[in-house]
Amino acid sequence: MQTLLLRADEKVLEKIVAVINQFSKEGNNIEILNSDIFEKEKAMINRALEEEKKGNTFEHNDVWNELLK
Repeated sequence: MQTLLLRADEKVLEKIVAVINQFSKEGNNIEILNSDIFEKEKAMINRALEEEKKGNTFEHNDVWNELLK
């Protein structure tokens, strides 16, 4: 699956999301990540890599829940 980073005005984004929703309803595999989610996932990955270097491992959900606080 490929990724597309998109910046647009609010009205344009609303139209694009409507099209994406239609594709999703038709059974296409689509995932939308906004910048907040992207930054949280990036932080989770970086933390996991640092902890792994120390020999520590954590469950994905535990780290994710901590980042959402």
